[in-house]
This record gives sequence, structure tokens and C-alpha cells, in this order.
Amino acid sequence: MIHDLPEDQKANYKRIGEEVSEQLEYEAASIYVIRHIRYKYAPADEMMLDASGESLGVIVAQKPATAIDKGIAGPGLLAQIAISKFGDHRVQGKAVFEMRVGLSWPGERTWPQTTVSCTGQEPLW
Repeated sequence: MIHDLPEDQKANYKRIGEEVSEQLEYEAASIYVIRHIRYKYAPADEMMLDASGESLGVIVAQKPATAIDKGIAGPGLLAQIAISKFGDHRVQGKAVFEMRVGLSWPGERTWPQTTVSCTGQEPLW
């Protein structure tokens, strides 16, 4: 995913590099990486000055917002962690997880109260 500055902001600048960051994301039982590439620009003319007379420095496209500052977990992965921690750790939660992901265990590995409590439960999607 490339993040660049608007044309009017980089008009008198030349691209000198890029900053690359990675974000982990989760989708239906798989984790993948999103690479964020932010281009860096320096003044095309080294003598360019701003309104106060100081030379202009390097500018970089804005970093995308994250739920955890300096964290690499994306919103989907954070949601999966929260659901796994607070929902799927219970016996009934494991049965709901099995229905959501599409797994099924042999009957002898499930508890009787799980079978009773999950009767009639369907995924919302």
C-alpha cells in the first residue's frame, strides 16, 4: 500500500527515498502482512527557503493511523485476539469458534453441556 503526498505539497521537491513499515492483519484463519510505503521528498533546489527564510527540510507522507501506537497489529488481528481471549476460551465459546471457522471435532472431544448450549446457534454472517 503506497502513501504519497498530494501534488501541491511535493511540487518543488524531488523524491529521495521511502519509509517502509509492515502491519499484521488477520482474515479467516490466516495472518498476512500489509506493507506501507511512504515516499520521502527533499527540496529540488537546495536553496529553497520557507516564508521565515529557513531552508526547507525533508517531507514524508503521513503514516496511517493504528489502534496501538507503534504497534504492527492491524484492526482485524486485534479483533481476533480480543474474541479469542474473551469469547472462545469458554467451552461454549469453543463451539462458537468451531462454527465460525468451519471446524468440527469428534463428538467424544466435546462436553455434553456444549452440545446442549450450542443447539440452535448459527453464525451471524
